[in-house]
Amino acid sequence: MAAPSSVDAGYGDALAYAYGLLSRRDYPAAAIKGRIVRRGHPPDVSDAVVDKLREMGLVDDEAFGRRYVEYVVERKPQGRAKIIRDLQNKGLDGDLARSLVDEVVDFDSEIAMALDAIRGRGESGADVGGDPRIRARHYRFLKGRGFRDAAIRRVLGLFDEC
Repeated sequence: MAAPSSVDAGYGDALAYAYGLLSRRDYPAAAIKGRIVRRGHPPDVSDAVVDKLREMGLVDDEAFGRRYVEYVVERKPQGRAKIIRDLQNKGLDGDLARSLVDEVVDFDSEIAMALDAIRGRGESGADVGGDPRIRARHYRFLKGRGFRDAAIRRVLGLFDEC
């Protein structure tokens, strides 16, 4: 789509607004489009602005998603399902979100993140023991963080070995 003429004040205002957003942090294309539209600009102006930003290399959904996945894996232990859901909520396509997560999160790393999540709560394997209520609490906690059933069972099994 060609950018509206330079005399169209709406396009210039929307582009300036997008520059301001991107000066603070990264955004996926859908988030920028949504913010521009909520600001009162028509959808064709938001599309033109995002096209321009893509041409300039300032908006790249794949790079945004990759950085987000790496950040989560390093700092906020979450399972595959939650990371994918978060990426989709941020406006990334489902297939792109799944492929980005597949590049970084394999079964072993998901188990390591699940262990980190439980340890981050200040709990150890000794806390799980044979108490079914504690096991159920850990299961619900990890499931809520988006971990797969197989990874959760493996983590709880590792605690049984302690």
